[in-house]
Amino acid sequence: MKKAVITILLAPMLAHATMTPDMPGRGAERIALDRGETCYVPNRLEGAKYSKKDLGREQELCSMNISASAAVCGKVESTNPALEFFEIAEGWTAAQMEAKNCFIQKPGGAKDDNAFKKLAKYKLSTSCSYTPSLLAYYHVSRFLGNINQVPPAVLRTVDASIHRSIGTKALVTISDKSSLIAQTWTGLLSILTKGSAHSKATNVFTDDYKYSFGALQYNPTKEERYSEMLNGGTDQLTRTANFKAKNSTYINLTKVGSLASLGLSGWSEKNAQEVLKMQNVADMILLDTMLSQQDRLGNLHYTMEPYMLVTQNGKTKVDKLDSLSKKDLASGQKYPAGTIMLKKMMMKDNDCGVAKENHIKNGKLLEGLRHFNPETFEKLIKLMKLIDTAEGKAYFKKETAMSATDIDLFEDNVEYSLKVLVNACKAGQLTLDLDLDSAFAGQAVPDCRAVIQAAQQ
Repeated sequence: MKKAVITILLAPMLAHATMTPDMPGRGAERIALDRGETCYVPNRLEGAKYSKKDLGREQELCSMNISASAAVCGKVESTNPALEFFEIAEGWTAAQMEAKNCFIQKPGGAKDDNAFKKLAKYKLSTSCSYTPSLLAYYHVSRFLGNINQVPPAVLRTVDASIHRSIGTKALVTISDKSSLIAQTWTGLLSILTKGSAHSKATNVFTDDYKYSFGALQYNPTKEERYSEMLNGGTDQLTRTANFKAKNSTYINLTKVGSLASLGLSGWSEKNAQEVLKMQNVADMILLDTMLSQQDRLGNLHYTMEPYMLVTQNGKTKVDKLDSLSKKDLASGQKYPAGTIMLKKMMMKDNDCGVAKENHIKNGKLLEGLRHFNPETFEKLIKLMKLIDTAEGKAYFKKETAMSATDIDLFEDNVEYSLKVLVNACKAGQLTLDLDLDSAFAGQAVPDCRAVIQAAQQ
């Protein structure tokens, strides 16, 4: 397994142009930070669904000043040499937290993960990570109907000397210099130190080579690893094959017929959970096919969310309720009678995509789908229209830092995905029934051919 992971992380990256901070039209708002750093509150992608929380978190991300409004330390675990941003804890200064590399050890030496609140991670185009991937997943997921809880991410810069200093300290902290995280930090520090003389410098630097550029992604909470979505294997090629052959939810997605024919009729926690899983998996497969994800299986998460079947004014619908916090529950607050708790997928590990090996596409998982969500399908048709325009291409260049080559590949993958699903529709093998309201509240299932016709008008 270690060899396979090292191959992915240390493989050479395609060349990318340096980032132009003052590119006309980039960002709806440019936030000036300390040391000349810049953060870009993105322009809205026309037709996308951004929540009030999304917009608030974009502003929050762009207000984070290194060592001033947030303590920032280099990641010393796992594989990616990211910068982690933490809330300055009560009774602490940023400098004091950074002196401890932003973590405290429990008695016995174990790390106390709850000592400091992690706010965000800054990742850039090094090892398997690719800045445009994190940004594109955010905006494309919102365009498709705000699917699968992809965390907000913004484009920003970091002073190269500060980045080197934080990274050097992180590398010193890592005791096992043969570990993957030590190797990836060593590689990144080489780029940051050599600057324009390094062969990979254009992947991480702004035009003047004074700043690194990357994506700052909001750090979600309360998520758990989605273990049911991993069916064995030590590399993504094997994991994809195993998922296709063994995952019960994917197998259900490949079966022609109604949800009732799969035993999924009648509102219950078991039935609702499987329909939601099917919707989440189908949406994941589409996103990862379009955005060339190399490292998905084994990197999926979920949150527990409350749902309830309600009838008002003679109409029945499935309501997604607001979640109660641990504090709320401890104070005696309860969900209404009849509430069920369902696992809802979260796709938060999205950095290894866009210009990477497309395992989901190569495994032809999209070709097997016989059930899909109607809104996602309709939005896919509109996405194809958008990316085929000069305005659409300009958006992804400015707001996600995609190169012209990246945009061409993305467009090809969108066209491929749409063709696969449209062909299944025309063959009478695609049902747009992956929606809790149509599955359990009597809402009509739209005919995919009618959706195609309406979206083309």
